[in-house]
Amino acid sequence: MNRPLPRAVGAATAVSGVAVAARPVLLAAPSGPDGTVPRPVATCLRPLALRDAACGLAMACAPDDRSLRTATLLRIASDLDTCWRTSSTLRQAEARVRVATVARGRRQKCRTPMSRTVWARARTSSFSPSLRHTRA
Repeated sequence: MNRPLPRAVGAATAVSGVAVAARPVLLAAPSGPDGTVPRPVATCLRPLALRDAACGLAMACAPDDRSLRTATLLRIASDLDTCWRTSSTLRQAEARVRVATVARGRRQKCRTPMSRTVWARARTSSFSPSLRHTRA
């Protein structure tokens, strides 16, 4: 697995997660017409941002390839969750599209370094023996 790229993405994600937790307007600005963030929205976004920061930190500090893959898959899943949670609650179709586009872009950023390893292994079914089902 190409280690430097996912680690750099993880570090950037951790920094952006902390920034959004401190200033939720950074994430919520694309979804509102005037760029303001009501207090309840900010309260809902902070845990998502802290989750993103934790996922990014896990990617940046993973000790081996397996841990890095797991952390990256967790990051992709959390981006899908963010996309679903934020875009499904918006009333304006244009705002939903903007939020979904941002979340998809973040997911793709994490998925790209993995495409050569995880997806290739899945196609060839060359998983480690510990993951194969065996009968006792």
